[in-house]
Amino acid sequence: MKNPSPGRKCRTSSTRWIRTLAGDSQRLLQASINTFRAEERSDMTDERTGDHRMACLEIRGGNRRESYSVELPGLSAWISCRPLPPASEGGDLHYMTVCSKGAISRVVLADVAGHGQLVSSVADRLRDGLRKHVNTWDQSTLVQELNNAFLAGANGVQFATAFVLGHYVQSGEVVFTNAGHVPPLWYR
Repeated sequence: MKNPSPGRKCRTSSTRWIRTLAGDSQRLLQASINTFRAEERSDMTDERTGDHRMACLEIRGGNRRESYSVELPGLSAWISCRPLPPASEGGDLHYMTVCSKGAISRVVLADVAGHGQLVSSVADRLRDGLRKHVNTWDQSTLVQELNNAFLAGANGVQFATAFVLGHYVQSGEVVFTNAGHVPPLWYR
């Protein structure tokens, strides 16, 4: 029986070492992100104006009643979401995201037929899709994923419209996708 070659043993050892290093790096990165979020959360809201400055990898929004100003890299917005009583959650969804490097800011507006728990499940799927593609440069990939997620779990929701705006900070480029939504842009 031949002994394994030293090169083979080295590769196995190197692979194990690389996996360990990658796992440690991932845990360190997650710990850094959690620490950053905890420390910076208080610094991200201006006490005087109530403006919120979004951090990298942050996703904000939903379908609950709220009003606030928000600053994304390259974009400023004012959000007002007011579901009709008695529902606490409406069919109008809004999300804002910032990628891990602060290079891509996105705004998503959607109008789902219905309200309440039915729409909340759609809102959760939309948020999951945005989280999955927060660093995706190609917006068509994001929109296709959102469409597939909606179709896979519509559960009684008959239709939805959406508008996705992506702002690429370094180039100043604005890309938007309109999927049946009324034109939401106001240019001054």
